[in-house]
This record gives sequence, structure tokens and C-alpha cells, in this order.
Amino acid sequence: MTDSAGEPANGLSPDAVVERSEDLAATTRHPLLRRLFEYWSGKAAGRMAPTRADIDPVDFSYAIGWTTLVDVLEGGGEFQARVFGGGMAMMAGQELTGRTSAAMQDPELRRAIVANLRWVVTNRKPLRIYREQTTAQRRYRYETVILPLSSDGQTVDQLLMAATPPLSEAV
Repeated sequence: MTDSAGEPANGLSPDAVVERSEDLAATTRHPLLRRLFEYWSGKAAGRMAPTRADIDPVDFSYAIGWTTLVDVLEGGGEFQARVFGGGMAMMAGQELTGRTSAAMQDPELRRAIVANLRWVVTNRKPLRIYREQTTAQRRYRYETVILPLSSDGQTVDQLLMAATPPLSEAV
């Protein structure tokens, strides 16, 4: 079974619940994530993606603790968190500002996140994910949006990512 993004629907572990969708407007549940996607869409203004210069963190101060700005390295072979919000650090169980995805302590979660980041880079489209997964290290429950940024209008060279706990658990 696959999801709307063409990936295995069960994620990496047998007990994982994973929903992935390219239709963010219809499927994003959390109002903070929906609002950030609408902001990104407005800045994209019909283009594949806005540039980093098009977005201003002041404009989405409501979401700043739940966002991460990710640099795409080696054409998507590696990713580095330029900024990693405090809410994201709390959910991930570690601070990743300035660190690459290789520094993530949970290898199962790292594989899932890197696969989603690569999907966005390759397909040049935003992606929404809801994940409930228990790894060898801990249980994760979150909704996230991954939004591409492009300095040349063709290549995804940064990602704006935001994640929140499910609405029933939101801080």
C-alpha cells in the first residue's frame, strides 16, 4: 500500500501511522501549519517556490518556534539545519541548529525525515506528513509541512519545514 506521494504507507516501522500528501490545502490539520503553507503559497506567487529572500520570519512569528530552515547540501545528499526551532527541538529530543541530518540521534526517524526532504527536493513540491511512530528510542507523533525554497526558480536549495504535535497535544 502506498500513500498519495507514492511511498510505503506504513513508514519505517510496522506500527507507524503515516499520512503523506501533496495536497496541503486539503489535508493540513493544524491551523499553524495551514497558515504557514498559505503564507508560503502567497510568496510563491505561481512559481515553483519562493526564494529565501521572499520570506521574512517576522511574517510568521506565530510559528517561529516550530520551524526549521534547512540547507540542501550535495543536491539533496545531505541536509543541514540552519535554524532549528525550540518546539522542533523538544519534539525531536535534541537541538540541531547548525548540524546535518547525520547528527540526528534516532536513525529510524532520521531515515524517515531525510526520505521526505529528498522527496521535496526531487519533486520540487511541498509535502505534508502526519506521523505516529515508535522507534527503538521513543514514540513520535507530529504533523509537518516541508516547503521548498529556490534561489533560481528551478533547483530546491533550501527547505522551510514546520512541525507541531497533533492538535490534541499542541502546546
